[in-house]
Amino acid sequence: MKSKNSKIIRLVKTKPKNVFAHGINKTEYEIVQILKKIFPELKITENSFIFDGLLECDIKVSNPKSKKEALIEFFGPTHFRSNSSSYLLETGQLILDLKRKISSVVVIPYFEWNELGTSAEKENYVRNKVYSLLF
Repeated sequence: MKSKNSKIIRLVKTKPKNVFAHGINKTEYEIVQILKKIFPELKITENSFIFDGLLECDIKVSNPKSKKEALIEFFGPTHFRSNSSSYLLETGQLILDLKRKISSVVVIPYFEWNELGTSAEKENYVRNKVYSLLF
């Protein structure tokens, strides 16, 4: 007979299907792979903790040559009001907090990302969002 605890342990060990072992979701992983492909010279850090470990950003990118850096946030539906492209108050505050640390913050909303079909469209989208901030 299995105990309740073994079932709980099994549930805790199970990660959501859209999250990789290193803690980023599939879309964030895809964005990181695109960044590595189109900007191989950039330093890319996933799940960067800033503000003494109290605030987390999805992706931090820096250009060692120009010394410029930017934070990239992918915002899914939970960051927006229902059936709207307006941020929740908490999301707006997160953006302000991130900008206090690094002034260049790139936001990628899920509804814009989901409209992109091909790899080329996604690469162009990321390039257009990031290039001017880091080069």
